[in-house]
Amino acid sequence: MIRRFVTLLTVAAVFTLCARLDALPADNIETLDNRDYFPKLHALLSGARSSVRVIMFSAAVYPDKPRSPTNLIVQDLIDAKRRGVDVAVILECGDKERDRSINEKNGAVKSILEKEKIIVYNEPVKITTHSKLIVIDGQITVIGSTNWSFAAVARNNETAVAIFSRDLASHYTAYFESVARQR
Repeated sequence: MIRRFVTLLTVAAVFTLCARLDALPADNIETLDNRDYFPKLHALLSGARSSVRVIMFSAAVYPDKPRSPTNLIVQDLIDAKRRGVDVAVILECGDKERDRSINEKNGAVKSILEKEKIIVYNEPVKITTHSKLIVIDGQITVIGSTNWSFAAVARNNETAVAIFSRDLASHYTAYFESVARQR
């Protein structure tokens, strides 16, 4: 009985230790769910001082809706660039007929950003990049389910978090660079 208890206690300790080995520290975590996504992301991007890295599966602008939240997010990237922030973006680009709509939307966003001298990569057409990731100033990582479309930001149930952690931001900045090199 005692041996069984000691064995279970040892196994529990090992699992606890192993789980902690992969954990990265965070100073704070904020949720950006549903209609909170745009105002919170807008505030974070408006405060960017050194760098912004974005990987986005689907991004859209709406010329007939100039105050659309996604138009304003794209404008936030442009404003950051104009403030001297190093901004780079990776957008999905598929090679199948089903990808045409995403390619058109992402292509319009790419064109707008490149006119402002923002580097925009299309990931390799043979690999789907389904990420929705933003890293700000090497300190804040925003990650979740929210694409940059009107439906995602204004109507859908979506979840995202902003994690304030230099270690996590460093991990995802390296991830961004690895995806950018795949092209």
